[in-house]
Amino acid sequence: MAIKRPFERLVVGIALMASVESTALAETALDEQAVVEVAATADEANDKDDATGEEPTHKQSALININAEGLPQASVQCFCLLGDDRLLAGCSGAKNEIRVFDDQGTYVESFDLPVAPEAINIAPDGTILAAGEGELLRLSADGKVLATAESPHAAAIRDAKEEVRKQTIEQHQEQANMLPQMLEAYDSAMKELEKQIAQLEEQGEDGKDQLRASKEMMESYKQAKEQMKEEYGDNAKELTEEQVEEMVTSAIQYKLKVASISSDGEAVFVACGMPAGYGYAVWKLTPDFTDGKEIVSGLSGCCGQMDVQANADGVFVAENSRKRVRRFDPEGESVCDWGKASEGIDGFGSCCNPMNLAFGANGSVYTAEDTTGRIKRYSNDGKLLSVVGAADVVPGCKKVSIGVDSTGDRVYMLDITRNNVAVLSRVNPDPKEPLANATSASGNFLLKLFGLE
Repeated sequence: MAIKRPFERLVVGIALMASVESTALAETALDEQAVVEVAATADEANDKDDATGEEPTHKQSALININAEGLPQASVQCFCLLGDDRLLAGCSGAKNEIRVFDDQGTYVESFDLPVAPEAINIAPDGTILAAGEGELLRLSADGKVLATAESPHAAAIRDAKEEVRKQTIEQHQEQANMLPQMLEAYDSAMKELEKQIAQLEEQGEDGKDQLRASKEMMESYKQAKEQMKEEYGDNAKELTEEQVEEMVTSAIQYKLKVASISSDGEAVFVACGMPAGYGYAVWKLTPDFTDGKEIVSGLSGCCGQMDVQANADGVFVAENSRKRVRRFDPEGESVCDWGKASEGIDGFGSCCNPMNLAFGANGSVYTAEDTTGRIKRYSNDGKLLSVVGAADVVPGCKKVSIGVDSTGDRVYMLDITRNNVAVLSRVNPDPKEPLANATSASGNFLLKLFGLE
């Protein structure tokens, strides 16, 4: 079977999980049954003196459990907010569906989908855009499928089959050469998981859900390690033509995935993998999914993620591997970009960030970072306006989709590992001046942000 990501990322990803997940998974989980509100409300926050930017504007106050009581277990893959602040969660499991929750986090209903959802968004006209397995869909607000079409990059990928074949064979050889490092990375990850499991067993009932998840992860690591040894070890046989064809088919299926979908009302934009190599491209289509053309190419992303969000100000891309946000016009011409590698508030930290984007009032752009769960707010030309706060998410290189409600008082972040959405509620008004001008004298800002002071 083909390993579907560059082998270097596999090793780095395993090592990262081994080093950072132990702390997060060992902590007592927040209550994931229903939304639990904090006492401070947005109204109380707005009664405070003007914010200086030295405090985050929001703090995590609740969790929305996508697997609410009475619902079958499913894996949430993506989410977005409707204009009335209802939450839509794209789920896969026993069936593919969109689960709908009201603005208080209470489950309302589900819409069946013909494909496993990989991306979901709301168009300006209130219709739902969804993508999965190389297909694009438009649904009405009540879940009726209005239109479907093949993603525009699908034909290009099929036409590039020979390039994919060459790349797949080369990657297989590279992975064989990297076998010792990969096995060492799995051993390290399993050692950390053993510690987690021991800690969670001591927690009893409080840690049962994460204990189950940790044990399942341990089994998957063991199986993957054995598969590695079988495919790339000393006793591995030369690839047969049948195996090569299977690997190419698997690689093509992976490349068919749609990382994100968005619309400015005039067009639909999708981000997806390029036919050859590991880069990403943005395609532009008409609202009825026709006349697709590639407008941006060569974007660098990690872990299958490349978030594109469009509005009247342009097309914004979270180019996570290059630590920046890029802004294009609707034809793909560069307008501006911002960001740098930094753990401080002036940049984006961890492995690959920003991972996701969302829009707020007055065209502001919210950025989301995996591992730390940090959310920041920028002007559409990259001026840092405020640090929103940090959600408690399981660390790792993964999708952390965000949404902002109609008032700006609630911000939501997906925790794809725990199958929930964290809710951050306002505790301070937005600063009147950009944060970059207001925090230089505060040496304890990061401590305050992460609740360490």
